[in-house]
Amino acid sequence: MRISVAGLRILLGITFLFSAYTKFVGPGFFEITLMDQGLAPDRFFAAQLAQFFIGLEFALGILMLLPFYTKKLMLISLLLLGGFTLHLVYLWSIGDTENCGCFGEMISMTPLESIIKNGILIGISAFVFWKTANDKRSIKPILLGTGLIIASMWLLLPLPNHSDFPFQKLTQFEYAGRVDLAAGEKVVAVFNLDCEHCQEAATQLAELAAVSSSFPKLYVLFIKKAVPQ
Repeated sequence: MRISVAGLRILLGITFLFSAYTKFVGPGFFEITLMDQGLAPDRFFAAQLAQFFIGLEFALGILMLLPFYTKKLMLISLLLLGGFTLHLVYLWSIGDTENCGCFGEMISMTPLESIIKNGILIGISAFVFWKTANDKRSIKPILLGTGLIIASMWLLLPLPNHSDFPFQKLTQFEYAGRVDLAAGEKVVAVFNLDCEHCQEAATQLAELAAVSSSFPKLYVLFIKKAVPQ
């Protein structure tokens, strides 16, 4: 039984580490998700919140790999997962079907899929909590280690300046959902719907993107001149 409990604890720790890593390599998408879901009023606050949650997940994942403070860590896991799940239930209830950002852009999950995933993780956390003996160690080392890891995110993830980026406010695209245009290699094309050359170029770009596996992700903005009244 001890081996199975330890295995589940390590599995949970790896899951938290993976979740933190998927956000760490693409924090912009997570920031946009926090804003779209109403958890952050602007990009600056979203970046602070993203760094906190990424650091917290890294801290929990690392600590869960160690055979100490298991009972306390499982309690923190239950509270964190429970809070996230309640938020996901709200998103699901209002019909949100976009990527919830739990695993960044690496693994797209709808709120309903993430609720199921969290339900499994909550079950694992509860089982490990139930099967682990009480730990009388002081909680201070956990708080210190977690605080240091969270604080390190402000050094490892410096806040980018998006003020000069021309497409900073464009975070939603039809068929693609949430997108962080400032991260990674992307092609952003701006076409005039009244221009025949633009229409032809748009068709050629779409065909090129369809046949070339190395072609960056394509996002197209169509504009149309207003008709004078």
